[in-house]
Amino acid sequence: SSTWLTQNNISDTSIIKTNLIGATTYEWEVRSACSPGTSSSSLWSVTQNFTTATPCVVPTTPVTTGITTTTATLAWDAVSSAWGYSVRYKKTTQPWAQWTYVVVNTNSYALTALLSGTDYHWQVASMCDANGSNTSAYTALTAFTTFVDCTPPSGLFTSNIGLTSVTINWGSVSNAHHYDIRMRVQGSSTWTIDINNIPGADISRTKVNLTTATTYEWEIRSACSPGNSTVSAWSSTQTFTTLSPCTNPVSPVTTGITTTTATLAWDAVSGAWGYSVRYKKTTQPWAQWTYVVVNTNSYDLAGLVSGAAYHWQVASMCDPNGSNISTYTVYVTFTTLSGSRITEADVSSAINLNIYPNPTRGVFNISFVSEEIDNFEITIIDAFGKLVSTEEKQDFVGEYTKAVDLSNWPRGIYMIQIKTKDSFINKRIVLQ
Repeated sequence: SSTWLTQNNISDTSIIKTNLIGATTYEWEVRSACSPGTSSSSLWSVTQNFTTATPCVVPTTPVTTGITTTTATLAWDAVSSAWGYSVRYKKTTQPWAQWTYVVVNTNSYALTALLSGTDYHWQVASMCDANGSNTSAYTALTAFTTFVDCTPPSGLFTSNIGLTSVTINWGSVSNAHHYDIRMRVQGSSTWTIDINNIPGADISRTKVNLTTATTYEWEIRSACSPGNSTVSAWSSTQTFTTLSPCTNPVSPVTTGITTTTATLAWDAVSGAWGYSVRYKKTTQPWAQWTYVVVNTNSYDLAGLVSGAAYHWQVASMCDPNGSNISTYTVYVTFTTLSGSRITEADVSSAINLNIYPNPTRGVFNISFVSEEIDNFEITIIDAFGKLVSTEEKQDFVGEYTKAVDLSNWPRGIYMIQIKTKDSFINKRIVLQ
């Protein structure tokens, strides 16, 4: 500059000059005045110069990372030529005078001993010298909130346990972002099933495609932030066992057949809650089954049509809602008597029917006496309605005796059926 700025009447040997411009070179000279005013002054000294410091730059990109219930890391972009940084932080509810100040020489600072679930804000300024004479302005406020302490869910239980599925239930955790479940077959050392990122509003989850009759272990944890940076411990281990498949009934048989009634029976299944019976005329379409649920291993049909062919099947039910039900047995077929036929008890008494020994180990005898000429059909079937043997006697009168050998047939229940022109007898024999 061609113009000097002058400051007169200085009585000291030094002076502080303010309001200068940063990063600017200045020239200065000094002279002595030996009387008031400037009437007796020395020459100006040799010209001196100095350069004011460059203003320290405000840090950029302040960010908060690694937030937990009691910690957080404050970070920002490094400032070239900065000697260090002044960091200040406080709870957002605290007054301005309660800032906590920290001087650091790196571009990050780890906060500890914070309060969980609390709002904080912070700022940072660059320091371009150690005494703080060249410090930048502070950044704008950067806010963050510490996580609430994360606890595992309680109130754990399983419901709707089926053959291959289960519903897992738990109590809600107020600050949960999501839940994670892990499962394994009991006895395994590895958690093989993971159900992750279940929304925090949910309190149950159904798992399918499990193995029947298998015991599983499961645990659950809460995640109180997106991802898994803040998670609870795993819950205590819970167990459940999927259902065993319900066993098919065996030895289905039809007895007590009359013109309008019949009794359906089968061997009781251990562990069965009940049985599903279905029956219809053999000529009716599939959709016209009549279904009945019973709690005993027999069922009395009534209101049947005389002289009509029926078939029926039965399945075991191992729970009342039908989620664990066996397949149905094969068809068992029978025909009601015509309206002119007499009862089985009367016929059996009239022809003196005798089947012995019963039970048998293979060979048994059938004998009866017919006092009148009649046509006889003697049939043996197994418990599933499969024909074993049949014989017809036309215009027969007198004593009938026959030895039957079932040694090569499976053990079980067999039915001896004797039909005449106007009667039908059905007797059971057990092959041991």
